[in-house]
Amino acid sequence: MNSSIVDRGLRTATKSGSIRTTYPGMQAVQQVLDALQCMALIIDQDNQVIFYNRSGSHMFGVENLQLEHNLLPGDALHCNYAGKAVTGCGTTFNCRWCDLIKIITECRKRNHIVMGECRIMAHADNPVLSYDLQVQAAPLYIQEAKYTLLSITDISHEKRRKNLERIFFHDIINIAGGLQGLVELYADEPDPEILHNINLVGHTILEEIVAQRDLTAAENGDLTIVNGLVNSIKILHKVINTMQHHTTAMGKTITLDTGTAGVDFISDARLIKRVLTNMLKNALEASETGETVTLGCNDQADAVMFWVHNPAVMPPDVQAQIFHRSFSTKGNDRGLGTYSMRLLAERYLHGSVNFHSTAEQGTYFNIHVPKGKLEDIL
Repeated sequence: MNSSIVDRGLRTATKSGSIRTTYPGMQAVQQVLDALQCMALIIDQDNQVIFYNRSGSHMFGVENLQLEHNLLPGDALHCNYAGKAVTGCGTTFNCRWCDLIKIITECRKRNHIVMGECRIMAHADNPVLSYDLQVQAAPLYIQEAKYTLLSITDISHEKRRKNLERIFFHDIINIAGGLQGLVELYADEPDPEILHNINLVGHTILEEIVAQRDLTAAENGDLTIVNGLVNSIKILHKVINTMQHHTTAMGKTITLDTGTAGVDFISDARLIKRVLTNMLKNALEASETGETVTLGCNDQADAVMFWVHNPAVMPPDVQAQIFHRSFSTKGNDRGLGTYSMRLLAERYLHGSVNFHSTAEQGTYFNIHVPKGKLEDIL
């Protein structure tokens, strides 16, 4: 970063983000904040960053931040939404539900330290990353001017571990309980159909275990891609068969759209099935008894688009946060379903996941999967 004089004459920004003081005491503030392992930002009343510490210069790869260019907290955190409006951080549709903005606002309103958690979708080089952050905002007075000190700690790994454990045990216990009930109910009356259903439930338990293992590997960058020949209709039938006996499907209908295209292409069938299963599970959870969830596929030039539809509409706050790692409408420590869709689709299938939700059309989730080349499996 080139040296530049920051407004109000408080300091001169240097290469590392540290400062040369223009009055007694500021050097001590710099030394204390630079000693912290967490990211520290000082922002003025217009939310412009006037200081970030050495840890902050590495936490989100902000070595090249230009403080003289009206840098806001979302810019410092590389928030995916910060650059989507001319007026920047804090003004987009998604910013209405940003917990970081809420924490800063509450701190100024109460003139007191406020702590909380926030979720940030951050754009690195590729793909978009999801962070869970612990944020503390504290009032700070420097030569009678009022500022806000933000200390930010990345708790993504801790949240991920807790979420994986609780989701895993929650889902496995529910499925295993259903299996136990089937075995006890029909132990004395063996029937081919019942045995088939028991086998399906046992297979679902195995699928859940493998899904959690794969998600952990995906976040660690260790997931192995196994490309092969995929048929769109066959994979949709597999997803339907997997979910039709799930507890979320009780009293609801799952159907394949009559216009579904039968496409043969090269990709990783296991990961596509994983994403579609999560889409279908979310659609079923959002549906009422008696409603229908529909799956389909469209053949496009260089890609295949799978989609899942349910008649419900998502509220605006849900739409704004749907792909965050820890966000869920189902309670605390949930929320990896839609996050894992995007993670697997973008990082490993090199495709994309999108949605649109309106009162007139209901909710559509779709995944675009590029058609691989034959040499990918040779």
